[in-house]
Amino acid sequence: MILQKTYMDQFNIQLFMALNAPAGLHGLALIIPVLIEKYLIFAVPVLMIFEWLWSETSQRNQLVVTLIAILFSLKLAQFAGHHWFFPRPDVLGIGHTYLAHSANSSFPSVHLTIVWIGALGFLMHKNTRNKGLVLILLGFIIAWDSIYLGIHYPIDIMGAIVIATGSIILVKIFESLLAYLVTPWLEKGYRFIFRSAINKGWFKP
Repeated sequence: MILQKTYMDQFNIQLFMALNAPAGLHGLALIIPVLIEKYLIFAVPVLMIFEWLWSETSQRNQLVVTLIAILFSLKLAQFAGHHWFFPRPDVLGIGHTYLAHSANSSFPSVHLTIVWIGALGFLMHKNTRNKGLVLILLGFIIAWDSIYLGIHYPIDIMGAIVIATGSIILVKIFESLLAYLVTPWLEKGYRFIFRSAINKGWFKP
């Protein structure tokens, strides 16, 4: 087991070094990856909000499943980071880091966890699969970007995918219960808050 763990650690670091940005990164080669790392994650809440405003109840219930899976995954990621703590590359002096980050556990990638759950959530409904495919693509971009900037290791990416997949599968089991208990209340609040826009036909009721 020790040899296996050592081999996996070495492979993880070697792959990180292969994908990590070289020294002296500057200009657009630095600005674009930083913008990707900071802001691409917002594609998930933006897509979810727009989908809610112009979708039917069945799609909204899938959004509720996705949202709860995200919240559950954040707690799971916190638990994983506490019990499988791995210092970030800059803490260990490995590679080159181009974006400041708190010195918490690098495992797993929380950004990718959220994006991957968003992607799987959209893929689970036939009317939103195209958006799910877009988020899958964005997820791969974010995964590469976080390693390139020296924030995460490849193992953090794999951990995020496992946690995201497990979270949404688990929450999906309770979809019928959520459709009965949660979605109607959210729709009722939504219809009250946006009743004027709904009456004008801007949003779906």
